[in-house]
Amino acid sequence: MSTHTADYRPASDVTMAELFPNHDGLRPAAVDALAGSTLDLHWVGGGVTTLSFTADAAEVTTVTPAGEWILLDGTLTAEVVELRAGFLGAALHDPRTQSSYFLVVGGDHAVLVHTRMSAGPTGATEDTRVLQAGIGGPAASVLARTDDLVGKRVFWRYSDTHSFEHIYLEPNRYCWHGLTGPEAGMGGVEPTSAYRLADGLVLFTWSDTSVAFNGTIVIDFDGDTVTSKGRLFGWEAAERAGQQIIVGAGGRVLNSTDHAGL
Repeated sequence: MSTHTADYRPASDVTMAELFPNHDGLRPAAVDALAGSTLDLHWVGGGVTTLSFTADAAEVTTVTPAGEWILLDGTLTAEVVELRAGFLGAALHDPRTQSSYFLVVGGDHAVLVHTRMSAGPTGATEDTRVLQAGIGGPAASVLARTDDLVGKRVFWRYSDTHSFEHIYLEPNRYCWHGLTGPEAGMGGVEPTSAYRLADGLVLFTWSDTSVAFNGTIVIDFDGDTVTSKGRLFGWEAAERAGQQIIVGAGGRVLNSTDHAGL
């Protein structure tokens, strides 16, 4: 007698210690484009924070208090990558609050994705918020969530050992399927948010419903060829701490479906 669940392994069985090695095989090179500069971030909803960058860190200073999801004062590790000409991404980590931040800077606008882990008696939970700010003054506009990805089916390769298929089902849901690597044969449907930064450039962030995990990447489309850069942040139970890696990926749009009129 056989069952289709006989060889089933849930994605929740994969720890960050298993998932992360070589997931960053196409990791983008760090750049020093922000080193020596200070960003004055005027948060939508109120409050001002300054970030003063060195080559590998950012000093956070509160000018005017804002909400609890804004960065805490102090020195955070920082790695900056170029997302596209005119757009930079900075991955920051704050072990004091088990927080990971991915800051996207373009022109006079900034978007901050803040993921925070909390450990409890039955395991860890993840919570992610997306905040926006003007640089040097109040934001002239606020980015709305976009459906630019909806209907696309994309093959993604993160390294010679990690590859996936993504299907962007709707503005706030996507389906992933592991093709090679620790999550090969696994999959799921997860909650997402997407924001259009520019034509063909989308900030995409998702949470995992089975483990404490968030991925935040910026996807750049050039016809059927796509690339992405960003960071992954997950809870490592053995260390009782959040683990962060910088990742890059190359991909291809396999097909696009227009659901209008169906």
